[in-house]
Amino acid sequence: MKNNVYTVKQVAKHLKVSERTVIRLIHDKKIKASKVGYTWRIQEKDINKYLNTYTNYAKEA
Repeated sequence: MKNNVYTVKQVAKHLKVSERTVIRLIHDKKIKASKVGYTWRIQEKDINKYLNTYTNYAKEA
């Protein structure tokens, strides 16, 4: 099973929000992320978990 890893910038573009919003979600523990050096990395499964938990994204599909 392949699990892609994304940067804050990539997640922000995907969710159509600012990078600051993604960082806020990480600090609020709504999106799980790991810090590598000075940058955050977010796994695809954690993005999907956020979408299913905190949005109505899954319900629209």
